[in-house]
Amino acid sequence: MHSTHMQPVHFSEDDRGITARTRLPLPAGRFAPITVPLAKRGVDFTIDFETGEHIEARLPDGSLLLASPTFDDTDEELDTAAPQNGWFVGWLDPLAGKVEVEPLYDSRFEELDQQHGTDVAPMRAALDTHLDRRGVPTEQDVQDRRNRAESLLRRAGFVAVTTGHQQTHHRLPSAMTDPVELRAAVTRAIDYLRAEGFAYDCPVDLVNQPAATVASLAEPAVRSASVTAATDARLSAAVATSPTAAPTPTGQQAQTPPAPAPPSAGRPGLHH
Repeated sequence: MHSTHMQPVHFSEDDRGITARTRLPLPAGRFAPITVPLAKRGVDFTIDFETGEHIEARLPDGSLLLASPTFDDTDEELDTAAPQNGWFVGWLDPLAGKVEVEPLYDSRFEELDQQHGTDVAPMRAALDTHLDRRGVPTEQDVQDRRNRAESLLRRAGFVAVTTGHQQTHHRLPSAMTDPVELRAAVTRAIDYLRAEGFAYDCPVDLVNQPAATVASLAEPAVRSASVTAATDARLSAAVATSPTAAPTPTGQQAQTPPAPAPPSAGRPGLHH
């Protein structure tokens, strides 16, 4: 089973000890109807405010998913407080030579799904159908994979930490204070994870491994930045822009190398 079924296991150290996290908090806000199902199915995404206020997600097959709430048209520059008028979900497959965003769901006025307006349920159903079609793991697949990673962490000596009746992360016992013993436990956990194909990232000084080996663990995060940079130019021609605050990336780390940028696409956009 491939490691993209869940985010990388993230190791860190603070004044309370060494922590291992297998999940990020579920995203909130007006993008949540899109980002929550993506996160639950292990899909990496960013919220892109430079090429248009939309969700950009790279699927395991290398194709791109674009989704966003849409807003009433105005003669002036779009106000982000304008009333929402629908949802847009589109797909772009640069590896197949596609240069235009293919609408999968569009409930703006006079568009193919206009009867649904701002209703979230039909948009979510269309999103799930497309993820199924592209071979994205189900929510249960991701949860099973995460459960396995967490069992390996416990086998290595980590203990589960529960907050508000919900498990949030794993931590090495507070009684374990010897630096040599701590590094051995983290190294053991990484060996278990790596043996079963899990992605992970870890500070060099927490493990008993050469620096070059540990540095390679950060490779998915590094590639995430290159994916976003490589896609910004072509997405700016495929998605209409809207004003907002400074660019704010969020979500999960992408782990797929960027595809070659196709020629400039048309402008179907998220707004008329």
